[in-house]
Amino acid sequence: MPKKGFKHSEESKKKMSESKTGFKHSEETKRKISESLKGEKNSMYGVRKFGEDNPSWKGGRKKTGNGYILLNMPEHPSAINNYIYEHRYSTECMLGRFLESKEVIHHIDSDRKNNLPENLYLFDTQAEHMNYENLKNSPQLVSNLTEISQVQS
Repeated sequence: MPKKGFKHSEESKKKMSESKTGFKHSEETKRKISESLKGEKNSMYGVRKFGEDNPSWKGGRKKTGNGYILLNMPEHPSAINNYIYEHRYSTECMLGRFLESKEVIHHIDSDRKNNLPENLYLFDTQAEHMNYENLKNSPQLVSNLTEISQVQS
């Protein structure tokens, strides 16, 4: 075991590097290594855990590269690779129905992590959403989810 704080000289590093250059295990050694790592002999055999059993589990939530939150919901009809967007799920819970694929959820305060119902506005189509986004000095939106959910009741 190397001494703590010990550093090899450049000459020493070069000698160590050259001593292993071109070194190859024999076919017999390769076979033995391979056999020692198969099945129950492998120290990691049966250790792999998924979902809640995995120590890295974060509750089924993850953040996308562009700031949206995804929820692990493999049984959801709109799930893509077992995940759905949290803002869409929040809206579905508020409305009591699944969203259609053409419906668009807008974050009023532009914070993609803020998925509270009072921060979400439902547009019927992407075209309506883009019309709103392209307006200069667009008016401040107020969530329409409570109105929609009352009409549907």
